[in-house]
Amino acid sequence: DDRVSISSIYSYHTVSRELEDDGPPPPIRKILNHRVITAVLNYAFLSLVDISYICIEPLFYATEIENGGLGLNPQRIGICMGCYGVLVGICQIFFFPIFHNWLGSKKLLILTLCANFPIFALFPIINYSAKTSGLSFTTWIAVGAQIFLCAFSDMSGG
Repeated sequence: DDRVSISSIYSYHTVSRELEDDGPPPPIRKILNHRVITAVLNYAFLSLVDISYICIEPLFYATEIENGGLGLNPQRIGICMGCYGVLVGICQIFFFPIFHNWLGSKKLLILTLCANFPIFALFPIINYSAKTSGLSFTTWIAVGAQIFLCAFSDMSGG
């Protein structure tokens, strides 16, 4: 039914009239209270960390082992990044609601942000493993752990 009711037109005009009658917008100092600043800083830090990892990951995979990376070819890099994307989707769909209901927004944000410390600490560990034993099972387990932690860390944006 595409008909518009009189009450919806009346409520639209009432709301728009109320918005017009409020006067000038509040000053920016009134809007930027402690809670807003905390939220903005959290998301800014979250974005910085996430973008840093997204930029470093393919460079790390492509850099030769002797220079601090893994020396992977483009096909393997694509497989690793594809696995990361699939795992992020699975975590967002199936695990985010469970963790969010269990921990709440604040605790989940703190926990997922703390997951970034081992994520970045794993770069030199993975390289050391690759230097000592090549692209062995141990090295791939460390890469998998890092990808899993990144997928978990991406739940912080929910």
